[in-house]
Amino acid sequence: MKIVVIGGAHAGLSAVNAFRQVNETDEVVILEKNLRERPFISAGIKLALNGRVTSAEQVNFEHFEGQPNTTYRSGVLVERVDAAAKKVYARTIDNGSIIEESYDKLIYALGSSARVPSFVGADLDRVVFVKDEQDAVDINKFAKGFRKRALVLRWWTSFN
Repeated sequence: MKIVVIGGAHAGLSAVNAFRQVNETDEVVILEKNLRERPFISAGIKLALNGRVTSAEQVNFEHFEGQPNTTYRSGVLVERVDAAAKKVYARTIDNGSIIEESYDKLIYALGSSARVPSFVGADLDRVVFVKDEQDAVDINKFAKGFRKRALVLRWWTSFN
């Protein structure tokens, strides 16, 4: 069996991890649009901010590298899924070459993107938002001289 996963961040890699716990031999292909060599999980931002790792880049799913029958392709933009033919059509971002992947099972795990909340003062210089890997790097640089006080606000929105 061959599984294609669209989305190589936290949701997709968590799905692969769960699958690998019950099946270590079937082929898995992970297609990720971001041009990073290794998958990144957003949970790593917290570890980078609290100093448990020296950079957010260290928190990734390295154990997928070299794992038998698992391929992680970054810089791939999925353009079309043909469910009847069980094929995914994509192209590479760097040179535009076409990729066609057949599958037996497809996992659609594109995740989400953070929305910056709107409030009075959100535009001030000392107000920073952590939405992704680069934001974690930026906030660590920003915080070097200001480690006396910080307000951390976790914001969730329900779509019920």
